[in-house]
Amino acid sequence: TDFAPILKGLKRINMTSGGQWQEDMDIKFHFIVGTPSRDVVDIQQIWRPQSRGYTSILNEDSFEPRDVQLDPNAVSYKIRTVITGHGQEGEFIPRDHFININGGNIEYTWPVWTECGGNPIYPQGGTWIFDRANWCPGEAVPIYNHEITPYVGMSLDSVAIDINFSNYNPNGDASYSCAVHLFQYTEPNFTLDAEITDILAPSKKDVYSRFNPICSSPIIKIRNSGKDILTSVDIQYGVKGGTMQTYEWTGNLKFMEEEEVTLDPMIHDGNETKFVVTLSNPNGSTDTHSDNDTMESEFEDLPIYKPSFLVRLKTNNYGSQSSWTIKNSNNEVVYSRDNCANNTLYNDTVTLGNGCYTFRIDDTGGDGLDFWYWDNVGQPDGSGFINFMYYDTISVFRSFNKDFGSAIVHSFRVTNGVSVDNHTMINFDIYPSVSDGKVFIQKDSSTKTPSTIEVYSVNGQKIIEEKWEENTQLKTLHLGSLSDGIYVVKVQTGDIINTQKIILNR
Repeated sequence: TDFAPILKGLKRINMTSGGQWQEDMDIKFHFIVGTPSRDVVDIQQIWRPQSRGYTSILNEDSFEPRDVQLDPNAVSYKIRTVITGHGQEGEFIPRDHFININGGNIEYTWPVWTECGGNPIYPQGGTWIFDRANWCPGEAVPIYNHEITPYVGMSLDSVAIDINFSNYNPNGDASYSCAVHLFQYTEPNFTLDAEITDILAPSKKDVYSRFNPICSSPIIKIRNSGKDILTSVDIQYGVKGGTMQTYEWTGNLKFMEEEEVTLDPMIHDGNETKFVVTLSNPNGSTDTHSDNDTMESEFEDLPIYKPSFLVRLKTNNYGSQSSWTIKNSNNEVVYSRDNCANNTLYNDTVTLGNGCYTFRIDDTGGDGLDFWYWDNVGQPDGSGFINFMYYDTISVFRSFNKDFGSAIVHSFRVTNGVSVDNHTMINFDIYPSVSDGKVFIQKDSSTKTPSTIEVYSVNGQKIIEEKWEENTQLKTLHLGSLSDGIYVVKVQTGDIINTQKIILNR
């Protein structure tokens, strides 16, 4: 950390809670032995970290321009900025923030805004899904690092720094908390240094839980921590104790620039739930700093499912916002469902071969299938659900929380599966859901293959089995001899199976 020079000796750390005193906080220090990419010679807190009103900031009454002294031993400079918006208009209205160095043109501009529907900590109480000004409940606030060396005059002994926001006249409460530091450094300590800074997947870190555990392609983050531009590096990776693979990365990273790298699908043949990655041969040469070349991460094993099961989606009042896909390890879509109607139950049968798959459900509204807020403000969105069910045992074996925000990503394995590639779903309508004895099954006109119809009791006992061989699109199923209760109707055409729960009530 660039704060290492001040984290020495006896220090007092103050953690200030929010106004509701409901936050749970902790700090963990990870001590890393080695030489930093460059030495910090000076740290300056430009303004006191505090919250100020929007109008006061625009008028330069708060966070006013300041001249900051430069250390004569420094040759490079960075501004580190953390900003959050608060109040009804400061929190929920996006605005641009900018940094200006030594007057003239504005060097850095970015929106103070974060989408919260993908928050890794979910579900939560409160309005956690609503996008906010650079923060989401329970998530880390974004940190912006700007290398300002090109804009600092080398012959000057100070630099003028100003921060501000896009011009706006708020009608309500709007304030911003700002913490801004200037770091001054020596020359880089290494000429050629490719660094692994993080493993996003596979990983057990909470911050990456939205897309872990993964099915195939690892995602890592690398950084150029050397003076020379980094144009290539070899990446060795794999499950510990298993086959190590090599990925040849090429690009163009300047000093301290980072990049996320998606590797080729990994081979799951290790004997531990640990993933290891090592960098080597930067620019085809020797890394002058090997301490930061290797990193490990713990990960969870993928669940194993049977080859055939039902994906059961019940939409809410906004069915068109919901869609789902299943992709294989080559990132190819093998099943999907979209263009959904409102308040409708879809039972889609998937039949998969051996391998690794990723299921993803998206909600374009960013509020999942059920969110308490809309009912409270008189705009009910209804309540849906999404789960997986084995049709042979009529048992739900995987349920997903309906308050999921923007999306759910879930990877799994299939063993003892059949060899099946891309599928086109055969659509059957089975109705009515509440019957007095007659059930109608409607198939699309393109389906000519004979089908088998089976009826099961709620405890899984097969009661009726019929063949549907005639070339008609409508079939009438007579259940008048059965007692009132819940039954499951299954229609199978080849390897494609559709099911529907029926309530018999006379």
